[in-house]
Amino acid sequence: MKKLSLPNISFNDMLTKCSQGMEQVNVRKNFISVFPTFQAKELQYRTLGMGGNLYTYPKTEPLTNTTQVVGHLTKSKLINLYENNLRNKDKPAREYYDSLLVSSGERCPFCGDIGHTKNLDHFLPKAHFPEFSVMPLNLVPSCRDCNMGEKGQTYAIRADDQAIHPYVDKNIYYQEQWVFAEYIDEDDGALRYYVRCPAAWSLEDKNRAENHFNSLDLASRYRLEAGKHLSEVIDQRNAFIDVILSFNAHATPQAIRGAFVNANLQPIINSGQFPNHWKKVMYQCLANSLAFFER
Repeated sequence: MKKLSLPNISFNDMLTKCSQGMEQVNVRKNFISVFPTFQAKELQYRTLGMGGNLYTYPKTEPLTNTTQVVGHLTKSKLINLYENNLRNKDKPAREYYDSLLVSSGERCPFCGDIGHTKNLDHFLPKAHFPEFSVMPLNLVPSCRDCNMGEKGQTYAIRADDQAIHPYVDKNIYYQEQWVFAEYIDEDDGALRYYVRCPAAWSLEDKNRAENHFNSLDLASRYRLEAGKHLSEVIDQRNAFIDVILSFNAHATPQAIRGAFVNANLQPIINSGQFPNHWKKVMYQCLANSLAFFER
């Protein structure tokens, strides 16, 4: 939903920092000896991710805690590398964990900024892809709703089922609008968010956007977020109308609507927020809704 800059921590730097937390010299040396293997896997991950093909990355099977995944390193050791080294507040690598956690401005990129980041999501789950347990490119700052929900431990085996990767995915998901909203004229008013992808997109890309949106329950979450803000916009609209009519009792509804859109809604629509931000989409919807101005 929201594009993130590539992590400013390289995989090599991360591995080096983790090695500094290993007290036994022979363990550290053996770990450093497989750095090239880690880096080769990162290149493969990056290449596949940029093409929207990360679902084809070969999973180690069968995979048990004692399966060797990267050189002599087993699944359990690689998971331990994350749990008891990178996340450990007493280890040097914890500095990098904290840096990654706040790298998105403490807002979750998966849901497009509505959630506050609470942990790092393993885009490819470490339980199934332990080789990426501490790779920065696989560690995405995430809110609890996105990380603990359906996104959490699942991974795609079909192209259509892939979540959108904040670091390396196709630019179309970040530069083009595919989330829209409709104003519902009921009670105090509400918004319905939905997906409408550009016609030029491939069916696979459309399905990915739809599945990402649905799997994270964004229609409901955006509706709730917009609902908190809608009453404020309605109050602004009503106050604006009263002020205009106090100066010009003959102002037409069309003129008042145009003035309100230009003064209150258009600045958000034209802002630097990414195209599918819930608030930007909300204001765009209200600006185009006759029903909103006829209440």
